[in-house]
Amino acid sequence: MILIYSNKITTRLVYVLDFIFIHNLNINYKIITNECDFNLFNGIKINYDRVPKKNCLNIIPENILFEDNITEFTPNYVKDNFWKIILFNYTKEQEIPFDIFASVFWLISRYEEYNYTNYDEHGRFKYINSLLYKANVLNVPLVDIWLNNLKKIIELKFNVKIENNKKFKFISTLDIDNLYAFKGKNFIRIIGTCFKYFYKDKINFFKEYLKYLKSKKDPFDLYNEILNLHYTVKIVPIFFVLTITKKTKYDRNITCTNKYFIEKIKEIAEKAEIALHSSYYSCKDNKLISEKESIENIIKTKVTKNRFHYLKFKLPDSYEELIQCGINEDFSMGYSNIDGFRAGTCTPFYFFNLKKNKPSSLLVHPFVFMDRFLINYFNKEERIFSLANYYLNCTKKYNGEFVLLWHNQTLNTIKNINYFNTYKNILLNAYKFS
Repeated sequence: MILIYSNKITTRLVYVLDFIFIHNLNINYKIITNECDFNLFNGIKINYDRVPKKNCLNIIPENILFEDNITEFTPNYVKDNFWKIILFNYTKEQEIPFDIFASVFWLISRYEEYNYTNYDEHGRFKYINSLLYKANVLNVPLVDIWLNNLKKIIELKFNVKIENNKKFKFISTLDIDNLYAFKGKNFIRIIGTCFKYFYKDKINFFKEYLKYLKSKKDPFDLYNEILNLHYTVKIVPIFFVLTITKKTKYDRNITCTNKYFIEKIKEIAEKAEIALHSSYYSCKDNKLISEKESIENIIKTKVTKNRFHYLKFKLPDSYEELIQCGINEDFSMGYSNIDGFRAGTCTPFYFFNLKKNKPSSLLVHPFVFMDRFLINYFNKEERIFSLANYYLNCTKKYNGEFVLLWHNQTLNTIKNINYFNTYKNILLNAYKFS
């Protein structure tokens, strides 16, 4: 057990210590405010106070964990070979030269996304305004590096061995923005889709449409192939299905009342997990609960996982709505237009509502890239696979969780490029890591 001294115990402090010691390092801790008892303790101990103490690790605290409000500030950072970057109370005098507790909290609470107004055209937090992007460390699991270093320092100073049973985990997820390319859609809508989304591939598009008219095999209907591939690598995928009653500019799936939608979702649900891909306007129009109930009525089971369509969410409101709807886990914590660790970690964490100043029951699963970003920026299988392999290695090194985000649409051949092989190789490689 680790004994931690602090002259004040707060909700924020307990939350971040639980994340660090219970969920990551797998070691019990106790916070005390009695200085005499702390000094008499002979085991592993950390002094979280501005006045250094002997025979312990000293961490000079920043005020953030002792506050209950949200202030508009961004911490300065210092580059460091061992820690990558250092936030909060940088001091060379201590073995841990910064407030690691406050730094972890600042990142996983997504403090910088509160009191934020410079959203993109979809109302999303811009990665260019992220401290991790500015410090050029978005592509490393900074929090996990910090905690691994903390573990090493504790082991060295107190001559102990911390046995960590945390294990690498791989989760394969697919977003179903469009269940079908043609099936369940009238000819006018198909033509409109061609001119709006496939203007560079009109010939291929119409070739595929003619094939569909002849065989009735929709080019997006690769679900059996996807499921068989997952069966081979013994991974049960999660399908995040866009569930709408009326299409909009950004929600273009067939409706959840369409017989083809109902049939296919029931079929997929027999072999995989179905989750909610909440629509573009779900939070704005209070549609979350109705979308969730619609998909639950089809599959006859509770839906507990969510990913926001277009990754369109704002903190804390969007996450609060998920909790109120009975969603337990969210998979939206990442960027659509760059790779990297948005919250600085490859480890799931519970959402902390800074506005209410309390933790929640919503488990947040970060992801590092989506397929469309890789395809748009790299467009070559070997480069896509190389980047995926880099992040798999990063996550494996720190026994984190790797969430693969792919779309069924990118596995078809309408654009005359087949990414199914790329997808297959990533899955096979992930299976070797598991």
